[in-house]
Amino acid sequence: MEAVLAQDPTVLRSLEHLAGCAETLAGYLARHGAEEFVRAAHAYVLQRPPDAATQASQERLLARGAVTPFGLLLLLAETEEFRRVPRLLRS
Repeated sequence: MEAVLAQDPTVLRSLEHLAGCAETLAGYLARHGAEEFVRAAHAYVLQRPPDAATQASQERLLARGAVTPFGLLLLLAETEEFRRVPRLLRS
C-alpha cells in the first residue's frame, strides 16, 4: 500500500505543498466564513471537528488577521496530535 500511495499525486505528504494555494484558501474563508473554515481545516488536517473553545479561538484569530487560512492549517499540522498519528492528506 505504501508504494501505491507514494505514486499517488493526489496525496500530500506535507501541508507545505499547499503554500501556493493561499488565494484559494482565502477565497474559501471569504465565501464560507471563519466558522466553516475552522471546521473544514480541522476535518482536513486532524480528521475530527474542533472543540468549542478551539473553534471560537481560531475564528477570532482569523477575524483579526492574526493568522492566515494557510497559517491555521500549518498550526494544526504542528500539533502533537497531528504528529502522533501519521496521516495522508488528500489534495
